[in-house]
Amino acid sequence: MDIWTKPYLVPRYPVVYFDDNQNDRVLELTSSVRDYMTMMDARFITGAEPLGNIPGYLERLRNLGAAELEKLYQDAYAIYRRNLGQ
Repeated sequence: MDIWTKPYLVPRYPVVYFDDNQNDRVLELTSSVRDYMTMMDARFITGAEPLGNIPGYLERLRNLGAAELEKLYQDAYAIYRRNLGQ
């Protein structure tokens, strides 16, 4: 079975942990970012939103905190990687 599935296996993002304050912020940011992404994905797919509006879409994601959310996950991943060496 490995010879057929191995070329298609992709490593998953590991389970990372946040402290209480970080977790609250992740939940807050994820909620707003996910809601907006879900709505806009549907609009782009159905043609209700022209693809030329993608730069505005990305800017709005940044304004909703997507960059901060990414940073929180990157920091948690860095801690995960550091702990692997112990």
